[in-house]
Amino acid sequence: MKSMFQLLEISSPNGALFSTDAKPATKQEQTTALKRIGASGEQVADTKIIGTLAKYLWMKDNVEFRLRVIAALGLLIGAKVINVQVPFLFKLAVDWLATATGNAGALAEFTAANSTILALFASPAAILIGYGIARSGASAFNELRTAIFSKVALRTIRQVSRKVFSHLHELDLRYHLSRETGALNRTIDRGSRAINFILSSMVFNVVPTILEIKIDGQDVRTVTLESLRKSIGVVPQDTVLFNDTIFHNIHYGCLSATEEEVYDAARRAAIHDTIMNFPEKYSTVVGERGLKLSGGEKQRVALARTFLKAPPILLCDEATSALDSTTEAEILNALKSLANDRTSIFIAHRLTTAMQCDEIVVLENGRVVEQGPHDVLLSKSGRYAQLWTQQNSTVDAIDAAIKLEA
Repeated sequence: MKSMFQLLEISSPNGALFSTDAKPATKQEQTTALKRIGASGEQVADTKIIGTLAKYLWMKDNVEFRLRVIAALGLLIGAKVINVQVPFLFKLAVDWLATATGNAGALAEFTAANSTILALFASPAAILIGYGIARSGASAFNELRTAIFSKVALRTIRQVSRKVFSHLHELDLRYHLSRETGALNRTIDRGSRAINFILSSMVFNVVPTILEIKIDGQDVRTVTLESLRKSIGVVPQDTVLFNDTIFHNIHYGCLSATEEEVYDAARRAAIHDTIMNFPEKYSTVVGERGLKLSGGEKQRVALARTFLKAPPILLCDEATSALDSTTEAEILNALKSLANDRTSIFIAHRLTTAMQCDEIVVLENGRVVEQGPHDVLLSKSGRYAQLWTQQNSTVDAIDAAIKLEA
């Protein structure tokens, strides 16, 4: 493909595409010239190829071809949108069939949760039909896109090939005597077939990805997996520990940290005193997956790792589910100081864990039922207030909540 366009790009000082005035170059000179062109002009040649084809792709004097390109892009977007809906429709049909065979309460709850979508369908069978139409529609959009764009690609192939072929016929006899005509024909033929691939890639692969996606002003394309992992600290519900010392398991949160920093992180996670009561203290081996530790101790080790790492983004997934109320209050107070100037996300069923958050999102059956700060949600006397009353009816829970509010 590139060789075909180089036939049009190599020019002489007088502006002609090919010069036949000079004496035929020796084989060594030709090899040197080809290496020089390949090394210094490869990037320029690629840019020229794309620029040349782009002119044929968007012809200013041909409205039909421009409309075809726009229609092809529209069909591409439509196919992607329909394709995304396919698994959702299938899930909805399965859920509807499952609830229809259950009790009336489950069916009523499902209907209330999906009232907007169910207004479009009369029965689960209708959703399955819609699922089939969506799958077929995505394929049909792709085929129609190819059919509409093919006329643009074929005309571009014909025009470029004709231009190259006409140019070769305009050259004098000396040029043709010093070249292999059969090799030139093969180059033109291969280049013609490659034009369709380049045009399709430009329209369907390059154009849809030229836009930028930014998070907090940062282009996501510049984010590496390593930098992303360094910026996120996760406290999972089920902590995975190494079959090593408890010091090493905490130190894993930041391998460059000093011993004092590890001890300080353990104190903030309310596990330092527990470790000091072990016979071997920080040299205690926790066993495979931390089997020698209780669930609460493993969670506090995970918290100590996070305190040691001090990441910009903190994600806690049921981080205090295995802790008693007093220890939970101590750790949440420590997390409150760690969360300053950081983005913190808490996933919790124990509402005392979430009460310190600036924004609380209450989810029920996959839907957002309430959203707002703790005090505002309590004043609404809604679902959050109901759950809060149920969870904080005991003396220990009330005492822990008072400690957190203090």
